[in-house]
Amino acid sequence: MAILGYNESTLQNSEIFKDLNELSNMDQRKKAIELIKNPATKQLGTEDIEFSLLSVRQYNNSISREAMKQFDAGNTILVYNKNKAMSVSVALPFITLMAGETWKTFVFVDQYVRENPREGTMSIPVPILHDLLVSAWISNRLRTNYRALSDNAFLQKMLTEIYMRFFIHVLNRKYSIKADRATLDTLNYFVSKFFLLQIFKSNEPPENIELVAKKTIRSLDDLNIQDIQMRYDKANPNTIGEFINVVKTASPERMKTLDLGFFMSAWMDTFHQISLLAIDTIEYLIFMILSLKNSNSLIAMGSRDLVTEVRNINKINEELMKLM
Repeated sequence: MAILGYNESTLQNSEIFKDLNELSNMDQRKKAIELIKNPATKQLGTEDIEFSLLSVRQYNNSISREAMKQFDAGNTILVYNKNKAMSVSVALPFITLMAGETWKTFVFVDQYVRENPREGTMSIPVPILHDLLVSAWISNRLRTNYRALSDNAFLQKMLTEIYMRFFIHVLNRKYSIKADRATLDTLNYFVSKFFLLQIFKSNEPPENIELVAKKTIRSLDDLNIQDIQMRYDKANPNTIGEFINVVKTASPERMKTLDLGFFMSAWMDTFHQISLLAIDTIEYLIFMILSLKNSNSLIAMGSRDLVTEVRNINKINEELMKLM
């Protein structure tokens, strides 16, 4: 399979992915492509994990059926290599690349495959396989029809709220920020505005984004709101690293140890390593949300209520289907 390149993925814009590469002293994206091309790598099909795939086909909803259609069409590829030294699945659950003239999403499943040597069979836990296939389909659709996401008001509102919940949860565990209402309001404003501008990449005009961000404020007066707006706009953060510096201004003494590396470590401690790319890349955020909603145990289940308590969360599949 000819892969034209690997700079087409949105990971080229992810500062988190760049830092992961530096920490591991290895380009994980390049490693993923080498894994895909490795002669010992197997692309799992129905004959390999028949009963696992059959179980996924039993899911009676549109998004699950669409995910299976993409798998059957060869647009989602399950990549398996027994050599654990080649594994990328803990840091990189899937990646979408241009292969030939078609977008393909490669799902790295080595951590989840269970082999039965006696019977010569393999399986993948069904909830995990299901959510990986659905997330792979979503990632693929975002490459070809991103506007369907950025124009969706329901998903914009829901993803903003959940991202803000995740972000604040991590900070609160380390700095007890919820004890200070003014700090919490400031952070809610900062996080929602950054998410809409730099991660979700909303099509809304600036004044609408400003209104959405200000709706998260509960206790600040107009003068303080104007101050935090000016602080954010002056810094104008484009990357998560730049944004963390803005976050720190909400309570410099309380968050004096905060930098991007500290935040990444705190996020990983809270949700598990597989969630790291969700910090600044939308398809991995959606994967994280679906994993928690569906209880597949890939993300720390102690954080599940951050998703399940969101109003209308059960409508998310219906809205994601509009990416078609």
